[in-house]
Amino acid sequence: MNADESTINNDIQLLFREFRKSEVGISFEHLFAKQMVRLESQRSRLMSYLEKADNVEEKLAIEGPIADIVFRALAASFKGSYRQIAIP
Repeated sequence: MNADESTINNDIQLLFREFRKSEVGISFEHLFAKQMVRLESQRSRLMSYLEKADNVEEKLAIEGPIADIVFRALAASFKGSYRQIAIP
């Protein structure tokens, strides 16, 4: 599984758009938590692939997307905690 950077960005942007459009009482925290679960699920799947990787090339190919997911989750958490979220 390759977690493409643009896929993660699009998921986060979609989350923020859903929040902006939502008028039915769904909180930002609820939507944010759902997205964090999705990112963690992707990270967990990649970790299981990493454990099964046989050579350095495979491991490096998997470690990049894992790091990307972790940094994106941290960045989103930081932005969300300060409510300075840029929504395109």
